[in-house]
Amino acid sequence: MLSLIVAVALTAPYELADLKALEKQQSWAELVQHLSDIAPSKRDKDWEGLAERAGAGYLGTFEMKKPETAEAPMDAADDLIKKYPFLKQSKVFMGKRAEVAVKAYGLSFSNYRHSSGEDPWLDELRAMAESDTVTPDLPYRLAKEVVLPKLIAVTAFPLFKLSLDRGSKTLCKDADFHKALIGALEDGSWKSETESMSGKCWDDFKGPLTAALTAPKANNAFRRNACPLLASKNALPAAQKDACEKASQ
Repeated sequence: MLSLIVAVALTAPYELADLKALEKQQSWAELVQHLSDIAPSKRDKDWEGLAERAGAGYLGTFEMKKPETAEAPMDAADDLIKKYPFLKQSKVFMGKRAEVAVKAYGLSFSNYRHSSGEDPWLDELRAMAESDTVTPDLPYRLAKEVVLPKLIAVTAFPLFKLSLDRGSKTLCKDADFHKALIGALEDGSWKSETESMSGKCWDDFKGPLTAALTAPKANNAFRRNACPLLASKNALPAAQKDACEKASQ
């Protein structure tokens, strides 16, 4: 009988007071493990706030030192969101997830195969950024801090586009953003998207685009996309008209 009482005591669910005590102790792993001990009918705003802080604290406990395990906190974050969907709207939790993601994906780059036609690492970054609607600067940070130090500018185009679509006020003046747009025009990828984004940032993009068109390395593939765009804005340099006409033939 005594052993049965001890067993029941050891498996007794934690109460909210126990969870708050764990928070004070910063015992994040144990706290996250026992969040579900509180019955759904008793999960009020107090519990939700505790869950947000617990999840964020837990993500901060991962040591990201090796590429092969760098994405472990991202997997943990996804598991928590699946279990407690309200976390997806939590600025506290999603902000920590974003902070961890920048470091995690910077480390895990070498785990993936990278090619011009397919790059699962880039696809994962983009999907992760798209899934976060409460951290406005995440797409921009991933582009600037994670992608651009490793790959050519055009590969950051989808993340820059997402940032602009979400109302970035400063992106138009960013030199790396200009390089990504020019890169997209050079290889013809995302042509309609590039034209749309150029229109939104025309005052800031006109100068870099014109400079790229007049640079010695400008090729006909680039001219075929850049010349019509400049012409549509009545901004095509007269000295480039012959080269543009030849490129279109």
